[in-house]
Amino acid sequence: MKALRQALLILLLALPPAAVVGFIQIDTKQTGPGTPAAPLAQDEIDLATAKSWDSVLWVDARARAQFDEAHIPGAVPLSEEEWDDDLVALFDQWKPDRKVVVYCDSAACDKSRQVAARLRSEVGLENVHWLRGGWDAWKKEGPQP
Repeated sequence: MKALRQALLILLLALPPAAVVGFIQIDTKQTGPGTPAAPLAQDEIDLATAKSWDSVLWVDARARAQFDEAHIPGAVPLSEEEWDDDLVALFDQWKPDRKVVVYCDSAACDKSRQVAARLRSEVGLENVHWLRGGWDAWKKEGPQP
């Protein structure tokens, strides 16, 4: 009987927090029209803001085959796999006053975050952001200003 009371007490103590967590939904992605997006992470930028900037250097962190198939106009490739070779091409386009926006496939892709972090830490660039939604966001919204 004592064990049953202890089990019930534990259940009563654990149930309210579990119920609260069960009813609160934390969504880190946009789920559709009219659904507010999760707050931007550090160094993350949304497409509308990036397109509103005067001078943006778009950096494509996807594999070379994907870049060759299609990319944001004016973008330069910079993948982890071809870092040293691609970095030279990036510096041909980069200027200190340009904002750098790195993108990859989609919101689930981490390559843009990794490349952006390397540009900041290893190369010393400061104004580097990664694009929320990546290439998928660009294709969805298109190139309109």
